[in-house]
Amino acid sequence: MRPALQLGRCGTAVMLGGLLACGGPSTGPAGAPDSIVPGRIVVLQESDSLFVGRPFRFYLTSGGQHIVTDDGSARILWFGSDGKLDFAVGRRGRGPGEFQAPGAVVVLDDSTVAIEERRSAALKILRIPSGRELRSVYFPGAVAEDYTVTGDTVWFGVTAPRLGEGRGVFLGIGSLVRWILKDSAATVMWPGPGADLLSGTTLSPLGFLASQVIAIRDSIIYSKFGTRDILEARLRDGTLVTAWRVPRQWRRGIPEETIRFALDQKNWGDPQFGEDFWAQQRFSADRRLGVLANGWLVLATIDGWVTGKVLNGTVMVTVLDLERHRACVDRILPTNGVAWPKLTLRGDSVVTLTQELDQAERIRLVATYFPVMPASCDWVPLEKAPAPAM
Repeated sequence: MRPALQLGRCGTAVMLGGLLACGGPSTGPAGAPDSIVPGRIVVLQESDSLFVGRPFRFYLTSGGQHIVTDDGSARILWFGSDGKLDFAVGRRGRGPGEFQAPGAVVVLDDSTVAIEERRSAALKILRIPSGRELRSVYFPGAVAEDYTVTGDTVWFGVTAPRLGEGRGVFLGIGSLVRWILKDSAATVMWPGPGADLLSGTTLSPLGFLASQVIAIRDSIIYSKFGTRDILEARLRDGTLVTAWRVPRQWRRGIPEETIRFALDQKNWGDPQFGEDFWAQQRFSADRRLGVLANGWLVLATIDGWVTGKVLNGTVMVTVLDLERHRACVDRILPTNGVAWPKLTLRGDSVVTLTQELDQAERIRLVATYFPVMPASCDWVPLEKAPAPAM
């Protein structure tokens, strides 16, 4: 029997530094635009022996299977489109098919997946559902949530090199990486802007300073680095095609002086650089960038803040119509879970994964599909922007 979640302030279970966040209906900032209306809801049917303790990553396969990486048990669980548990692979350990900290999951075909081992910066290629490990692939950094598969090539955003950490802060530079499936190592196609570290507007105290989200449309790679609100369009060799300023309405960033303070290593032991310090900050974290059926791009962001020792988050969605130079800005996805939301994209829907309490106060995993229908929202102009030097 799984224990009921012990609730704290705002209905949350884990204090600052954990993975879970404030529960209850998320109303977002005052005066925010209308929420996107939820559609299909799927309860992922765990068992007492196979359940997700701390969801870390969330993906959907082309066939509609829900994949959840569990940071608690170091397992990766596959749920069907109806929510029934199909199988699980992995366990905690250092041997073949085992993980210390599983991360990104890439479905290569119906019987093969690549799963990130975060502790060793590698992808382990496994057969499913047996979990037998075939080989490992070196990766130059921590893999971001976004990836795109085109033929025999996988494109990732990564964060590398590691510049430092302290009190829950991880600092790094986002880069775009290409992995050709037959190769044993990945290649950095273009690095992130090192000079942009101190112009950041989306530093998360619990995440990456400069992670990256990507999408590919018509052989053009669209990318957005976490430290600036500029969307770039590049050829696969890195040549810049154009760039746009992503309008900011509710997304809130940490100011430059805060980032400078975090970068100054001698301050990491300072008691000021603790929970009370971060409780004064507001931050945003880009989670997904994808292409809708009509060619528009959709950017999903978590707008975060701290209340006491509780990490809170509201999911924001921005639609970008590049051909008409306009954007539908920061619509809210209502969430009613006790977990920091996980996000993925499927077709024309943004899908969230949250942990909720049922009537018996048992934790359950819920995947909610939000069809993106921006016809009812107000559009704002989308301006061209110069891209900072790489």
